Amino acid sequence: MVHFASLSFYKGESMALEDYLDNFKNCLEKEEPFCRSACPFRFDVIGMMERIKRGAYRGAYQLYRDRVVFPEIVSILCPKPCEAVCPRKDYGGSLRIRDLEKAVVENTEDRTPTVFNVPKKEKTLAIIGGGISGLAVLARLAAKNYKVTLYEKSHRLGGHLWERLPGGEFLKDMENQLSGLDYTLKLGHEVKDLKEVLPASAVFVATGKGGQLFSASHEDDLLVPKEGEPLLVAGGRLFIDDDIYSLSDSLDKAVMIDNYFRTGRIIPAKKSEKTKTVVDKKTWLFDGVKGKEGQPLSKEEMLKEAQRCFLCQCDFCRTNCDILEYVDKW
Repeated sequence: MVHFASLSFYKGESMALEDYLDNFKNCLEKEEPFCRSACPFRFDVIGMMERIKRGAYRGAYQLYRDRVVFPEIVSILCPKPCEAVCPRKDYGGSLRIRDLEKAVVENTEDRTPTVFNVPKKEKTLAIIGGGISGLAVLARLAAKNYKVTLYEKSHRLGGHLWERLPGGEFLKDMENQLSGLDYTLKLGHEVKDLKEVLPASAVFVATGKGGQLFSASHEDDLLVPKEGEPLLVAGGRLFIDDDIYSLSDSLDKAVMIDNYFRTGRIIPAKKSEKTKTVVDKKTWLFDGVKGKEGQPLSKEEMLKEAQRCFLCQCDFCRTNCDILEYVDKW
């Protein structure tokens, strides 16, 4: 058993009710594990591990896809910051999280996206730029049945991905994730003046590194527009010169646009923070060494690797309360 301890201390002595309540201020039961805290998408790695252990590969795939939108692309390009902070790195090597994500994709036969019957909405979104960031925002907002139109100056989608994956292997994932969605695509349409995409309730500008900004704002200085004017939001590689982190930022912008459509307010998406989870290394066991990184994982190897996960969540209450330990629920 690996124990993850609270910042507060169990003294084994009688305490006043007020003291107990004060102690909850330091409760870490909901604190994010190290991997999720470091992930630009805040992906539930523990949830994926639990599904892999059950052999629920499609469930793991859906969990991954719902967070990153383009699972095949992300599993190839992600710089895996999660592995750099994995507590396992000094105990047999960090978990092969990206290899597990790839294996989840490869072992899921039915990758058809779930399309929900959502009522059509009147709000409209114009997206300028058909790279991965613009397409991710399209996927998020079109899935909620807003009226979305995407403008791309070239005659193909993908943007900067053609430099990273020149074989175009990303196109299949894009086509699959956008299937079943209702949107308008205008290829070969270079937007030179914002008036070309109006009227629109919001405009998302993702024209790539060095691209035209069209007076759109990043999150830090974004203001609610005047009545009759669209919300202008910029994202993607205009500000972040990394495909994965710019994708994550754009998905946050999609949440912001959706919140604005629903409430009329600008509500930034929650950002990852450094986890406060602490560990009791005295309880750690050296019980497994990771395999060769980058090699495809069989289902047996997936299970073995998932079982190496420490499941970094605080268990202080459970391990110090006989009732909670007995029922194994807390």
